[in-house]
Amino acid sequence: MLELSRECKNFSVYNFVSTVAVNLESTKQRKVTEEKLYYKGLPYTNPDKVIDEIMGMSEEVAEKRMPQYLNNTLHMNYSFSKHMFEKSLVKNHKEIPAIISRAAVITNSLREPFPQYTDQV
Repeated sequence: MLELSRECKNFSVYNFVSTVAVNLESTKQRKVTEEKLYYKGLPYTNPDKVIDEIMGMSEEVAEKRMPQYLNNTLHMNYSFSKHMFEKSLVKNHKEIPAIISRAAVITNSLREPFPQYTDQV
């Protein structure tokens, strides 16, 4: 997506919608979790290499190796994927203005589109 945004003539900012879950483990070690990138405790420093490695695996192999990638630091694949993209964005955005937005709460709906629409999230 970053490469595509570099080719857009009227592009103004890249907004990645992440999740507050990328910092959940950070709250175990501190009373306040600031709006910054926390990388402590993760065994990898090159997000692009890890992403390419996982994308090259079969689904079965990737599923077996996920505990190694999560390293008891992130609690699920969803947080891991968001975290990896945040790291990649910081490393690769260069001249592209970039924002990381982290949704803190997702709730079920009262009426629309129908009750309990997001209960499975």
